[in-house]
Amino acid sequence: MDRETLFKYGFVLISAIILYLAYQVLKPFLITILLGFILTFFTYPLYKRLLKIVRKEWLASTIIIILILFIIILPFAMLADLLITQSASAYTTLLESGKTISQIPLVKNLDPATIVTIQQAVNNLVEQGKQYLVFGVPGVLGRVTQFLIQLFVLFFLIFYALIDGKKWYAAVKEITPLQPRHKEVLFDDIQKTTYGVVYGQFLTALIQGALGGLMLAIFGIPNPIFWGFIMVIFAFIPILGTPMIFVPAGVFELVQHHYVAGIGVLVVGVIIVMNIDNLLRPYFVSRFTRIHPAIVVVGVLGGLELLGLAGLVVGP
Repeated sequence: MDRETLFKYGFVLISAIILYLAYQVLKPFLITILLGFILTFFTYPLYKRLLKIVRKEWLASTIIIILILFIIILPFAMLADLLITQSASAYTTLLESGKTISQIPLVKNLDPATIVTIQQAVNNLVEQGKQYLVFGVPGVLGRVTQFLIQLFVLFFLIFYALIDGKKWYAAVKEITPLQPRHKEVLFDDIQKTTYGVVYGQFLTALIQGALGGLMLAIFGIPNPIFWGFIMVIFAFIPILGTPMIFVPAGVFELVQHHYVAGIGVLVVGVIIVMNIDNLLRPYFVSRFTRIHPAIVVVGVLGGLELLGLAGLVVGP
């Protein structure tokens, strides 16, 4: 083996090692990077309009990031705060019930042995809650820290992708090993398909959230506009999306003995709100992209399984 051949093999080996290490470095952020490019693609038209007004690329990009933060992150934060408040209230109620279990009318008429058994069960439940608070909080804090890191990477990428996206697009197009006319067809199809999938998903989520909010308003659930907006965001997650809002609302109404509202929310939510996306999403996406609805459904579900939220766009 001559020196030149040895050098070529050595170069290939070193390049493969570097690529592998680069992949390992980027692996924790691959989905975040993918999601960042999708959000960039989705917000780029607005960025161009803002740029004409503010005349500064960094300022227009910063405004877009702030808008994404308020539209996507803030509702989740408000929902998390509500859940924490409700959980604390439930935990306090549980503690109080553990101390006064024998005073409950249905319980105090039972025999002493049964009362002691119920008391022990409640005490065990309270103790488990304490254990979770002691040992579970560090894990939660760790996940929160990881989420904040991912969020920083997401916004960092969007900021520069909005500013330099055209250069990156031109560079990728330049190094694509195809004839110029084939490049134009390929990149034009990719652009149309991406727009179609993104806007198809968005319109579906918007209609689903609006129907969910209208349903809550009809049955007298408080703050229907806010919860409808939350459902728009959750609607991007098939099956688990909107039920994460209307199922607890319906159950809560049933617990409060509002049977018409509770049953109405659950029935209408499951039959209409939960399933209408199975009709709308394939219709909108296929209309925009000329992709068959069957491919859209398989692409959405498969992409979601493989890539999470980013798979809703990448899958089809």
